[in-house]
Amino acid sequence: HLLSRRQRQMCIRDSTTQLSPLISRLINGGMASLVELQTQLTLEDAYALDEALLIKNYNSWVAQKSA
Repeated sequence: HLLSRRQRQMCIRDSTTQLSPLISRLINGGMASLVELQTQLTLEDAYALDEALLIKNYNSWVAQKSA
């Protein structure tokens, strides 16, 4: 079902304990702050950032293997 941007923001804010591994990865990876995750980013945004972080980490790993 379609949710408004505000409803999606509320979903990520209200689901903090369920999403804690995702939130931890994004914060520890420097992709977003907790405040941004709770107030500005939608769950879709968070998943997109998580995917970008995965690619960034993979590229770093490949570069280290090549060196």
